[in-house]
Amino acid sequence: MREERRIFFLVSGFCIVLITSCALLGMSFDVVKPTEVGIMYDTSTMHILSNRVYSEGRYFTGLGREFITFPTTFQTILFGASWAKAFSGDIYCRAKDGMVVRMEIAVQYRLSQAVEDLVRLHLDFGGKHENAYAMMVIKVVQNVASQFYSPTFWRARQELHDEIMTQLEPELYRVYASVGSVQIINMEFSASYATAIEETQVAMQDILQAEAEKNVAIVRSESAVAVAQETARIQLATAHTTANATIAQADAEAEAMLFRSDKQVEAYEALRDSLGYSDAGSLLAYSTLSALEDSNAKSIALSLQYPQLLKNVLGM
Repeated sequence: MREERRIFFLVSGFCIVLITSCALLGMSFDVVKPTEVGIMYDTSTMHILSNRVYSEGRYFTGLGREFITFPTTFQTILFGASWAKAFSGDIYCRAKDGMVVRMEIAVQYRLSQAVEDLVRLHLDFGGKHENAYAMMVIKVVQNVASQFYSPTFWRARQELHDEIMTQLEPELYRVYASVGSVQIINMEFSASYATAIEETQVAMQDILQAEAEKNVAIVRSESAVAVAQETARIQLATAHTTANATIAQADAEAEAMLFRSDKQVEAYEALRDSLGYSDAGSLLAYSTLSALEDSNAKSIALSLQYPQLLKNVLGM
């Protein structure tokens, strides 16, 4: 009986040791998920032991040691009363003219993967870094909004976005993160003020349209003036061309007439010399008789009253 009891206690002790060893062995492993990195932490001494960053996988850490993990993907901080997963409600800001505007903002950030940055991140914030990041986003958004007048918010939406990015990047960089993107989801004023802004925007659009129409009218009038000037230039050039052609034709006709006159004079002089006439009157009488003879007007010529010079030539 005693022997059986002794064997029972030995077996029980062995089982207890075995179970305890298995449990302790299981507690000596820890896992880093695929979208995380980890640094090793000793829970008994409360000291960070890592001099490296552990990527995804299962690791033997030893008893009392585990991983503090951090996400490797971009994380989103969302502000907006209409979003169920928002960090908080809308961000209330004051514009440069004092008007209150509610803004819905989403910010994507990514933690640094350097081991020294992750160690400092844990020591500084103890896993509550997103709360600190959210407060930085609120401060930057409110600061940027205060630099713009309320009527320009919608028109300057891209400028607001760019300025928020510019101011937020160094803020998060100081706390071991980088900015991926910023989205201005919505901006709202009070209903009456929003209506006034909308009417102002419509009026500004009307002004811009009137300005554009005026520019079109100016362009059209300038085009009409240019066409008229070109038409006048063409007409003037045509007139000059016509005048020059007329003058050239008149000069040619005058020159031809002068040429013919010179040739007639030469012919008459040659005829005078060949007939032996010493005066122009005799030559004229001869030319008249030749003309009458060539025109078959002899019967008419007999009844004419000839001048004395012609009678002398004819021997009358």
